[in-house]
Amino acid sequence: MLIPDWLKVVDASTERLVLSRPRGQLAAVWALLIAVLLGLAYTFTPLPIPADLFFLPVILGAFVFGSRGLVVLPIALVAYHLAWLRHGIPWTAQVLPDLVQMLQWSLVALFIVVTLDKFKDVKRLQARVQKDMSLARTLQMALTPADYDFGRMRICGVLHQSATVGGDYFYFRPFQEHYVVFCVGDVMGKGIPASMLMAIIMSFMYEWGKQSPSPSVVIDKLNRRLVRLASHDSNWFTTLFYAVYDEETFTLTYASAGQNQGLVLRKDGQVELARSDGIPVGIFEQVQWEERSLKLEEGDRVLLFTDGVNEARSPDGEIFTLDRLTQLVKDHRNLDCHGLLKKIEDAVAVHSGGKLTDDMAVLLAEVKR
Repeated sequence: MLIPDWLKVVDASTERLVLSRPRGQLAAVWALLIAVLLGLAYTFTPLPIPADLFFLPVILGAFVFGSRGLVVLPIALVAYHLAWLRHGIPWTAQVLPDLVQMLQWSLVALFIVVTLDKFKDVKRLQARVQKDMSLARTLQMALTPADYDFGRMRICGVLHQSATVGGDYFYFRPFQEHYVVFCVGDVMGKGIPASMLMAIIMSFMYEWGKQSPSPSVVIDKLNRRLVRLASHDSNWFTTLFYAVYDEETFTLTYASAGQNQGLVLRKDGQVELARSDGIPVGIFEQVQWEERSLKLEEGDRVLLFTDGVNEARSPDGEIFTLDRLTQLVKDHRNLDCHGLLKKIEDAVAVHSGGKLTDDMAVLLAEVKR
């Protein structure tokens, strides 16, 4: 259902009025002044005015001034009866019905006050959460390393979260004198919990990634730690593709823990799968991960990615697929690192109808010519 533009304007204006209504003594003074002016106006009108119309200022006072606007209520009742006396109608003739009606209007006014106060609390909470989410995103992006260009390896990556923060990540760093460590992973879940777990994992990667050139050893350390941390919560796990490149021997050693297989883009245009089997990290304590190796020559590239790429869905539910990604990198193999990543981003965005359906992390490592 489409909302008319004029209704959006009215809704936005009303929200601004509620959120910026006067507070404190100023609100009480304004409410009192309005009540007195309306009371005098009704008192000196030629004819008695029905109580339903007379108590309209009560509702307006409650809406505009909140709880302090209830000052209008007793003044409105007195002014209303003064109007009746001015026209010769005995005060007692209407007192009981009007007292009942006043009680009804009081309940309505109180309901308005409580509702608007709760609305303001919700908006304040939303603003606070949005601020915290923005801070969390800033911190999360600060954990994402800059492009790496050192020795024989060049690495660049791109990270997009479908929400403000998420659980996809990539990581890389030099290790000792001739190793380069890089990985891509996907934490279970989305939002703040996933981003917190991602930060914990990246801190572990930073510490343990410089202790061993064996991917399976590092993954095993991470797994044991996550299993202990997640003993009370079975959702604390991550998929991970972890690789170590030896610049002296041109050997890439890697292991996959439930993550997509990597794509090896050979300089002659051929594309191979970097296959390795293993379950996600953080589920079972006693697990071994298969470790494999392959040679990389100058000009070869390794593409790592999370399922936000190959499993991206179109508005009709069609999956992007690994085959489409493979053909894409073949067609644009002559682009530089950033150019190829941009092509992948654009293709996924177009396929998804301009909106990501999942978090997405892509890492491209290239052996320099």
